[in-house]
Amino acid sequence: MTRRKAKLKPMAPLAELEFSDDSWPPFRCSHCGNPTIQRLGKTITHESAGSAQAHDHEAWEPEWISGVFVATAHCLNSSCKETFAISGEYSVEADQYIAPDGNWDWHYTTNLKPKSFTPPIRLIELPNSTPDSVSAAISDASNLYFSDISGTANRLRQAVECYLDDQKIARKKRSKSGKLSSLTLHQRIELLHTKDSIAADHLMAVKWIGNVGSHSNDVSREYLDIGLRVVEKVLKLKFDNTDSELARSVKEIIERKGKPVKKSKKQPF
Repeated sequence: MTRRKAKLKPMAPLAELEFSDDSWPPFRCSHCGNPTIQRLGKTITHESAGSAQAHDHEAWEPEWISGVFVATAHCLNSSCKETFAISGEYSVEADQYIAPDGNWDWHYTTNLKPKSFTPPIRLIELPNSTPDSVSAAISDASNLYFSDISGTANRLRQAVECYLDDQKIARKKRSKSGKLSSLTLHQRIELLHTKDSIAADHLMAVKWIGNVGSHSNDVSREYLDIGLRVVEKVLKLKFDNTDSELARSVKEIIERKGKPVKKSKKQPF
C-alpha cells in the first residue's frame, strides 16, 4: 500500500479540492462575498460499509478508511455571520516522520473532499455593482458546481447572456423584409466586440464551454474553472471602480504636490 502525504493543489478545480480536516481553506461566503468561511465545531465522519468490512482483511491499513462527512461552518465577518452546512467524502492518509525517540512513526490525517455546500459558496468574487441578473446566474452555477458540471456550464453561459443584456446588446435583429429573428450568443458577442473587444474575446471562450455543457457531458473541469475566472475578470474590468478611484486619488496628490486637503473645523454651538 503506497503511503503519501495529503497535498492541496491550488490550481486544481475546486470540485477536486481535498484538504486536511485540521486545515480548512477560507471558502468565499455567498452572502457577503468575503473568503471568511470557517468550520464550526467538529467534523462528523461516518465510515462507509465497504471501508468497515475491509478491516477484516489481513493487509488492512488505517489509510484504507473512507466514508462521508458532514460539518457546519460560519462566516467570520462580524456583519454577516452566515451559516453553512457542508458534506462530502473523507479518506485517511498516512505520513511517516521521525519521532522524538529517533524511531520512525506514522501520522494519520483525515482528508475532506466537499461535494455540497448549503447555501452554495460563492465561486468567484463579484463587484458590488454587478447586475442582479448576472449575480443570480452565477449563484445558480455555484449551486450546481459540485454535482452537475454540465448544468454549471449552462448557468455560466446564461451569465454571459445577462451581461450582454446589461450592455444593451440586442437579442434580435430585423431582416430587410422586416421580420424579427433571434441572435445567437455567438452573434451577440460579435456585436459586443465593436464596443469592448477585450470582454468579447474573453466571453467567447465562456460561450464555447457553455455550448459543450448544453450538448454533452464532456465538459472539462479545468476549462470550467477557467471560464469562471474569465467571467470574474470581465466583471471586475467593467464594474470594479477601485482602480478608477485610485487614479483620481493619484491625480489629486500630484495636483496638490502631496499637501493634504485642509478640512474646515466646525464651529461649536
